[in-house]
Formats: sequence, C-alpha cells, structure tokens
Amino acid sequence: MHRASYDADFAKALKVFYQSMNTIRGHFLRLKHYKPPEEENIYLLRLFTEKQSQMFKDFWQQLESCICKLKNDVAAIVKKKRQEVAYSRC
Repeated sequence: MHRASYDADFAKALKVFYQSMNTIRGHFLRLKHYKPPEEENIYLLRLFTEKQSQMFKDFWQQLESCICKLKNDVAAIVKKKRQEVAYSRC
C-alpha cells in the first residue's frame, strides 16, 4: 500500500468523524436550548429533569462512540501500515 492510500484512509476516517461530530453538535445545541417549564409544577419539573438526563446520556454515548470509532479506524490504518512495513522487510 502506498502513502497516498494511507492518506486516503485517514481522510475517510476524518470525514466520518467530522460528520458524526456535526450530528453530535446538533444534539448538544438542542440540549443547550432545552429549558425547564415556566410553571413550578413538580410533575412537569420531574419530567423535564428525566428527559434532560436522558438527553445528556444520549449525548455522551454518541460522543464516546464517535471518538472510539475514530480511534479504532486510526489504529487499524497504523496496524495495516506496520504489517506492510514488516512484510516488505522480509
């Protein structure tokens, strides 16, 4: 495999990462603008906190997944290159 193909693999991994981060950014903005109800109704406040808690959980899961995918993609590219270098030395 040539340097250009590694560069293409890295570019593809970064493209997927940035696309995922844009989606995550949208979720973050929705979370940021999610406001509690104006009324002081305990039931509505409890529903709000439950939904907000779930939104935070979903946000962090998506962020962790996105970062993990990038990490795994880069590790696979590096491993492939190391194997090729080791094979070419034989």
